[in-house]
Amino acid sequence: MSTTKPEPQQPALHRLVHKINPPPRPTYGPNRIGKAQNYRPRLVTRLLSKYFPPPVRTDVAWYSASIGKKLDRTSDFFVDATGSNGKELTTLLHSIRDRAWALDAYPCFGRWLFLLPGISGLSWYDDVVLKRAREGATVLDLGCGLGQEIRRVAVTESVKSTQLYVLDVSQEIWALGLELFGDASSPPAKFIQADARTDRYAESLRANSEQLFQLSGKVDVVLMGLFLDLFHFPGQVEVGKTVAMLSKVGTHAVGYSRGTTTGNAVEEEVKDAGTRSMVHDDKSLKTLWFDIGELTKTKWKVEVNLVEIGEFGWEQEDVGWMGGPPPMGICFVATRES
Repeated sequence: MSTTKPEPQQPALHRLVHKINPPPRPTYGPNRIGKAQNYRPRLVTRLLSKYFPPPVRTDVAWYSASIGKKLDRTSDFFVDATGSNGKELTTLLHSIRDRAWALDAYPCFGRWLFLLPGISGLSWYDDVVLKRAREGATVLDLGCGLGQEIRRVAVTESVKSTQLYVLDVSQEIWALGLELFGDASSPPAKFIQADARTDRYAESLRANSEQLFQLSGKVDVVLMGLFLDLFHFPGQVEVGKTVAMLSKVGTHAVGYSRGTTTGNAVEEEVKDAGTRSMVHDDKSLKTLWFDIGELTKTKWKVEVNLVEIGEFGWEQEDVGWMGGPPPMGICFVATRES
């Protein structure tokens, strides 16, 4: 089954205009969100973009035209969840990915990482996530994207959609997920559009969202797949403050992201993407949760595993393009003790 889809050729006039007025380079991460709110292109650029919509550039290292082997471990889930198979499924995935890329050019879309097992592949998944969900726990997925993580929980026996919540800054991406999985008429979870970061001086979550504020102290499990490493250290602390304000004693925060070998934690700048991020080792990730606890007057027990990137289904080019220290996968469960 072929997983490569050729990009359509644009009309000659469009190609000429785009040569004169090149599309901007794709960016991702929190810095992109800020620029989108504050930056206004010149009038001529706005007019050209209106009448000659630019293609979304794909000449960046965090983009791959081919699905490759990304579906090998999750094909059954996507066949069951989408009702599509074979070439039909491949065509559907390409369509959704291309439109997601046009909205938010994140590596999880560009490198097809949303097709991988994600949090469901972690050693804690059955005992921490599914067991508690079956018992009626409230589960929130931070940075849900298309929503594949929460749908794996939603299909679990005895789990109700009223227990499940998802949060993302982009409602459009969530809507693409509803289209992909064909469940717009009965969404698997309640969607909250908000920033996951809470300013360290904020006294409540109202500044983020009234809906999020209503969940203060009520969430039992927080999912954080491919999320923390989008932020630099202060941004990660602000995400942690949100988690702490949502939590109660016994709450689990379960996540994974790109990490690095012990002793190589670093905050790096990805100039092509216009963003900075903190890449953790096992020690620095525990330090992060200690700082979160100090800020919020909570205490967290943190278990961390560093694994070879292949265990997540990643290939070297999925994470190695950023340079820096040796890439690893890092996964964690942080449990609130007080």
